Amino acid sequence: MDAVPEDKLLRYTPDTMQALRRLYNLDKPGDMDFAITALQDWLKKQHHLTKKDYSRSYLERLIILQKGSLERSKAQIENICAMRTLLPEYFEINGDEEIVKLDGLSVDLLPTLTEDYYRVLAVKYSPHKIDAKKFFITYKRAIQLTEYAMASDYGRGLICIIDYRDVDIMDFIAAINIKELYQFIKIMTIGYALKIKYIHVITPSTTANTFINLVKKMLTTKIANRFYVHKTIEPLYEYVARDILPSEYGGHGEALADRHMKWVQALTSKKMTEHLKEMSEAKSTQGYKMKDTISDPDLGISGSFRSLNVD
Repeated sequence: MDAVPEDKLLRYTPDTMQALRRLYNLDKPGDMDFAITALQDWLKKQHHLTKKDYSRSYLERLIILQKGSLERSKAQIENICAMRTLLPEYFEINGDEEIVKLDGLSVDLLPTLTEDYYRVLAVKYSPHKIDAKKFFITYKRAIQLTEYAMASDYGRGLICIIDYRDVDIMDFIAAINIKELYQFIKIMTIGYALKIKYIHVITPSTTANTFINLVKKMLTTKIANRFYVHKTIEPLYEYVARDILPSEYGGHGEALADRHMKWVQALTSKKMTEHLKEMSEAKSTQGYKMKDTISDPDLGISGSFRSLNVD
């Protein structure tokens, strides 16, 4: 792969590939090809993995996301295959468009990379009734979007924007199943090993801090320290250029609502559906080794947040 292939939903600058290869000391002729071949050779020997035939472009994206480290890339493949074995319900593809349409929620990988080659993920909740089932559907949608990015995107990691301004935060918190939330967080941070630069939460409610502090306990200290909570949208401009942000956030980009429908079409296309089904079967016969990682969190709360007391 000599250049990042064009994508209908994601854009790149002409120097994206070379700049990121250079960042991780893989820019000299043959360096990346050598790394990819080494990863392919390793995969062939992993008899406990059910899928070994990843494309070279997929493996290059993985190596870049793992900061050029083959050992981290191997661990990522091992971990996500184990999680697909232990938690297959998060990865199943059953043709239910409810998973991608998600009334009341817009989830968008914004089209333009930041100057330092991070992709911005924008999540905006609308004032619709939400329950535990819809949360679980949200997790499946996020996993499908991540699989799309793993197959198509080329960047260093994510800057996340989570917009709670239009929801009743107490109803939102009460609907969450803590076990499912914990497992989803482990899938994203350990299974996919996503590199997260910042997580910006936008809400005027101080009650949200209780929820955010609990979520931080499920994360590594490094990621937990990357949370920023804003009461309004304006502080976000210090971190993400307006040219990148959608119109809902005072930016110059396409509206989230319009982008949302394009993502629905992309994730339900025949090509993507086949890819998602194939990846859902990329498992490990040694998945049991991951059981402790995804076991119930010891956070003093079981089942849901319904009994959570807040000031």
